[in-house]
Amino acid sequence: MLDRRDLTTETAKVGFGKDRKGRGISVMVCDDEFVDRRIVVQLLRSVEFDVVAETQNGFDGVTEFRRKTPRIVILDMHMPEISGIDVLARIKTIEPETVVVMCTSDNTAETVQSLLEAGADDYIVKPIDRTQFLYKLEKLVAKKGLKS
Repeated sequence: MLDRRDLTTETAKVGFGKDRKGRGISVMVCDDEFVDRRIVVQLLRSVEFDVVAETQNGFDGVTEFRRKTPRIVILDMHMPEISGIDVLARIKTIEPETVVVMCTSDNTAETVQSLLEAGADDYIVKPIDRTQFLYKLEKLVAKKGLKS
């Protein structure tokens, strides 16, 4: 469970999404729901991540990933064309070091376990809570060394 004492002030600061050289860490957002996609993009941009691609289906997600090779992918689990789980597998085959955060409204233990076993670095439950989303990203950025 998230303890508010664990939240650092860094998650709310402008510039959290920048690397040590001041460049925005590249992110792709893949979600078929326009409103959910816009919320995530706005959150990412508010802390200065560089959103290099937005897609609304799995096929476009794989195509744009190959073109842009972002360091982080925020990926919806249920999408048309190709499912989020299949997109995850393809991304990890192309670039295993990519950080992938899955988004789902299904937070059952079985679903979460299947996402993590499939290679997701973390997951976020919809509707997205801003504080929790940024907290998880902060931890992943630090853990994966994306600030360097």
